[in-house]
Amino acid sequence: SSSRDLSDEIDRLLETYLSLLDQYTTLRAQLSAQQISTQQNLARAKFHAPLGVHYGESMYDGRMQAQRRCVCRETTTLDIVAVESAACSEEGDTTSAGNENGVQEKIARRDPIRMFGLLVPEALRRAHGDAVVMVERIVPEICRVDREMGELEIRIRRARKYRAKAEEREMK
Repeated sequence: SSSRDLSDEIDRLLETYLSLLDQYTTLRAQLSAQQISTQQNLARAKFHAPLGVHYGESMYDGRMQAQRRCVCRETTTLDIVAVESAACSEEGDTTSAGNENGVQEKIARRDPIRMFGLLVPEALRRAHGDAVVMVERIVPEICRVDREMGELEIRIRRARKYRAKAEEREMK
């Protein structure tokens, strides 16, 4: 390959990298907006809560279980993030609890928002929905784009190295 061909290849790789960088920046802005929206909705729910009801970390107890998790996996494909629902996973859909007779009972994990009662404030539901969007859509996409950018950086460095060697050969 001539140094000109390698320069063209580097230009194509850099164009792709800039496109991915734009996607990454857009996704980070979306993540920031979702986090702000989640916090604002949680603050609204706290402000309008009845006396004695508090939404936040002090209300968490054994019933509070993550419904969704992001799991980053190293694979050969670009789909490196799997979003798992605790209700769907074989391990996570039941927990064992012993009663006074020592008998193990299976207790299904429930939707954590239900621990606040049947009439959950709309602001709390919106905060929950915003958090779900972050975990299911935005965070996996950020991980995917970040992974692609890392792979592309390696390819760009290699192409530059090959171009330098080709230019050196052409000089001789």
